Amino acid sequence: MGVVIERKKGQSVRLMIGQDMSEEALLELIRSGITITVTDIGRHGTRARIGIDAPLSVIILRSELLQRERQEP
Repeated sequence: MGVVIERKKGQSVRLMIGQDMSEEALLELIRSGITITVTDIGRHGTRARIGIDAPLSVIILRSELLQRERQEP
């Protein structure tokens, strides 16, 4: 499995395509897809662990980090 991220209710994950990905690789990614698996749910149902299998050219980022990056000068 590529990356495992823990998320709470209402939090999200952003998948973006890196600029280094060729058109052929992008088409293959679209055809084959990206696998996202919920690997575990917390004891009280407040958190989920999500596993994401994707090529290295796919950027996987917690959405709050993307928002913080946009706010910085």
